[in-house]
Amino acid sequence: MTAQASSADSLVEQTLSREIPWQGAFLQIWRDTVRLPDGRTSAREYVHHPGAVVILAVQDDGALVMERQYRHPLGQVFWEFPAGKLDANEPALQCAQRELKEETGFQAQQWEHLGAIHPCIIPTKKSKSFWRAVCVGASVRSMSTNSSKSLPCRPPKLKRLLAKGG
Repeated sequence: MTAQASSADSLVEQTLSREIPWQGAFLQIWRDTVRLPDGRTSAREYVHHPGAVVILAVQDDGALVMERQYRHPLGQVFWEFPAGKLDANEPALQCAQRELKEETGFQAQQWEHLGAIHPCIIPTKKSKSFWRAVCVGASVRSMSTNSSKSLPCRPPKLKRLLAKGG
């Protein structure tokens, strides 16, 4: 064992018990009692989420597909990459393929898993799995649905959108 691994191991908390004080349609609140490295006990409360995917869909000309969606918790409209939550027992690639088609109408011929991240360190358990989707021969078009609007977005335009905050 390396010194770094030993140091990380000394930070690990052991779960002693778990309760679920709230259950929603797909989110749960978990409350764990843990044993701290120094032997004391403490409580940890966090959101249990089924996991999600984010798709960086690239068209023939290098444009990225983005969509504009209203996000109720923040009360505003954002430009986002296509994304969505995993259904029960759904593989991440299958979810990414489904979400890209449902949200934008695009289907990709090539898929590459880019990795998974925890987008922010908040009390939640799941990460987002990132996928690169190459949409060969996809037409440059806009698709509107009740909840979103998609469009091609080239990197300079993406930088401008990010600078404006959505």
